[in-house]
Amino acid sequence: MKKRIYSTILLWAFLFFVLFFGRIIGCFCLLLAASALTQHEFYQLLKQAKYQPDVLSGILLGTCLPMGCAFTNLTIGELLTLIVIISSLLASFKRSLQFVQQSLIPTLVGVIYIPFMLSFVVKFVQNYPQFATSQAVATVFLLIAISKFSDVGALLIGCQFGHHKLMPSFSPNKTFEGLLGGVAASTIIGITGFLVFKHYLVPQLTITNVTILSIILSLVSPLGDIIESATKRIAGVKDSGHIIPGIGGILDLMDSLIFSLPLGVTLLSHGIL
Repeated sequence: MKKRIYSTILLWAFLFFVLFFGRIIGCFCLLLAASALTQHEFYQLLKQAKYQPDVLSGILLGTCLPMGCAFTNLTIGELLTLIVIISSLLASFKRSLQFVQQSLIPTLVGVIYIPFMLSFVVKFVQNYPQFATSQAVATVFLLIAISKFSDVGALLIGCQFGHHKLMPSFSPNKTFEGLLGGVAASTIIGITGFLVFKHYLVPQLTITNVTILSIILSLVSPLGDIIESATKRIAGVKDSGHIIPGIGGILDLMDSLIFSLPLGVTLLSHGIL
């Protein structure tokens, strides 16, 4: 537990430093690195599950998504369409059903599951005028805090009071009590973060939509962890990696953000909240 606490403190300090001083460039570089490392670990899990994803091609194609979002006017959907077409054309030369099943599909799953989802963050920051990009980056930081503290609340409450299993066949340690603890923790962090830093956040945020957003993201965040847990069970491993003491791999760190961040920035981008 001590290793987990120390790692968590260092990671939050690193994230704050990169986003505060690097701003849009720091946000973009951090997202690229996190996406590539997470995708690599996901492919390693698939390999242990007896699939054969093309790791290098998958990561290169995945990197094209946030790069394309940042430097072209193409939408994320248009970029993904091009990637699927290119991959399918290359696969057609193999003329092998086994290649499609064992390599092409797992490779594309990795592209869609990680870099495609995280590319929505790039579009969110890019869509703001230059003078407001710092507010967009600060808002991304708040969304990360809301999502990750859902994990903290779920862990603390689940360990103490958890009795009713949420999805035992996928993630045996998750409970309904932990889920409620995650909702409470996310809501507290979201409201507190808004009240303290509201002048640094995007202007459309209010106390009402931050509260609603916190509840929604805290309910969505566990989905990433559940899918990762299911993948690890299929692969027969406990952690996706060992790069972060007390936590595991990059995928173990990023799992709760893979769904919550894209959803959060989408809700804000389109004025839904």
